Formats: sequence, structure tokens, C-alpha cells
Amino acid sequence: MIGIRADGNSKIGMGHLMRSLSIAEEFAKEGCKVIFFVADDSGAGVVMERGFDCRVLGTDYSHMEEELDCLTEGIKREKIELLLVDSYYVTENYMASLNEVCPVLYIDDMGERFFPVSGLINYNIYGPELPYAQTYGQDTLLLLGAQYAP
Repeated sequence: MIGIRADGNSKIGMGHLMRSLSIAEEFAKEGCKVIFFVADDSGAGVVMERGFDCRVLGTDYSHMEEELDCLTEGIKREKIELLLVDSYYVTENYMASLNEVCPVLYIDDMGERFFPVSGLINYNIYGPELPYAQTYGQDTLLLLGAQYAP
């Protein structure tokens, strides 16, 4: 079971949610079941219209640490084996806490901060030029470059 944590609404736009939906569709083609976790109802309809299960956390997308208990319970209840996170509002503590529950794969298009995750995707053409290898080391799966674009 794959979990995806992403949001979309009138304030932050729909880009994170839409690229996560593209990735979810590829997982589904490979036979994986995917469940989305969203902060509020704003993006839930789009997710369900595309045929995916969605759990609304009832939280504030811009204060993600406040949802840790709720999201952790959801990960355990749904037996999530991998969680894809796509948000600019994550913190180091948030990612470390989730990565203790299940492997976390983070979509990062900035390369400005370190997060304790199992894997990282930066699909920008400049992704391989950023110092991820030095920052993350060999224990983190790095998927860098345009070939990983959703």
C-alpha cells in the first residue's frame, strides 16, 4: 500500500497534488493500491474523481507537525508501506517522525534543506547538479533528473 501526502487549494495551487496524482497513476498501473492523505476537503474531490481513496486529516496544510499523530495513525491503520510526501511546509522533525513509521520518499525541487528520508526525487534538469549525494549519503535513494518527471 502506497500513501501520498499532498495538498492543493486556492492558496497554494494544485501543482503538488496534480504531480502526485500522476505518480499515483503510475503506481496503480504497476498494481499498487494508493491512498492520499490531505489536510482538508479542498483537494479531496480531485483525488477521488481520479479514482483514488482519500483520507482528509482535518488539519492545516501549513502547520504539518500538528498532524503527525493523526497521519501516523492513518499510516498504521492503512498499512502504508511507502509514503510519498510533496509539500513545502514539511520540517525536519515531521519527516524524521514519519520515516520512523514507514519509508518516506520526498519530492524536493529546491535542494535547500536536508530532510531525514529514505528517498528523494528532484526531477528538474538541474537536480543532478545539486549537492544531494554529499548531503544525504549512500543510505538515501536519490532519483535525480528529468527522467523522473511525473
